[in-house]
Amino acid sequence: MNYVKITAQANIEDPRFKLPYFNGSMYRGALGYALKAVDRSAYESFYEAKNAYHQYRLGIDLDSHSIGFDFYLFDTAVKRTPYVLSSICRLFTKVGLGSYKVTTNDFKLFINDELVCDHKIANDISLSTAYVRSFDENTLKKPSNSLEIFLKTPLRIKHQNQLVKNGLTLEMILNSIHKRKISLSAEQEQNYKLAFQPCYELLSEKLHFEELTRKSQRQKTKMQLGGVMGLMKIKNLDEQSYALLKLGELLAVGKQTVFGLGQIEVKEV
Repeated sequence: MNYVKITAQANIEDPRFKLPYFNGSMYRGALGYALKAVDRSAYESFYEAKNAYHQYRLGIDLDSHSIGFDFYLFDTAVKRTPYVLSSICRLFTKVGLGSYKVTTNDFKLFINDELVCDHKIANDISLSTAYVRSFDENTLKKPSNSLEIFLKTPLRIKHQNQLVKNGLTLEMILNSIHKRKISLSAEQEQNYKLAFQPCYELLSEKLHFEELTRKSQRQKTKMQLGGVMGLMKIKNLDEQSYALLKLGELLAVGKQTVFGLGQIEVKEV
């Protein structure tokens, strides 16, 4: 799985601007306006494709005090990297953020955690020719005996055509990651069910359902984007499941990942 991680960090001095608790909708909306002006084809692929697994996702922090986000491109969408970078520049300098459309020239852009633009100093973007990374599960080390799985932003998974609000299991998470992997890749395999039985022992879990609301200015509606958050502690996890979880850190899990939902983090204890 090829990917590119773009990170944007900005500083806004305008006192009118306040970061909302859930900022994913704000960032995605502003980027959409910018991308539409820079690359109409990319905009249509990212924002107007219906019933499709999008080849990108947003990375955010809830209740953040810092302005910025991660933007991940996957598989063939990595070719859009230069246009996304230009669109982020336009987002900050032309489109603006928040209800007052506040703009700034004080921002930095990173590719895979390497600085490529400090706009406060210069407008140029220094993009190397080898910026695409590849996720290879064969390079992962063996998992430790005990692991913690953090659900950092609401995870929206449907089970038996119902949104899971309680009773979330590791198997549901792994199946969701596997399905997303197959849908994003060029593989011809269409079996969305796991080909193996996960093996692990659940030590503890502290999960809750957190509701989020998104306002759509274009559709003049509100969307409920709630999902499961919290922590799961497990041990003796098999290597195939561990590899899928690590891929899930990259891809995110479940629905509405384009808004920054479904972010997980796997930590060794």
